[in-house]
Amino acid sequence: MLINDCIDLKSIIDKLKNDCPIFHGEKDFQFELAWKIKQQNSKAKIRMEKPVRGRQK
Repeated sequence: MLINDCIDLKSIIDKLKNDCPIFHGEKDFQFELAWKIKQQNSKAKIRMEKPVRGRQK
């Protein structure tokens, strides 16, 4: 599966399975996935979101 004709998601998932078969949590998986995407395509724009708590509206 290609994303935007430049990121091969299947090859990234295969690399993740081989490099790190077990993750400590969802955030760990998200970080490793983002890192592999960035390695495959250095022009990919990746932003890890973090919830903001206690912010007043």
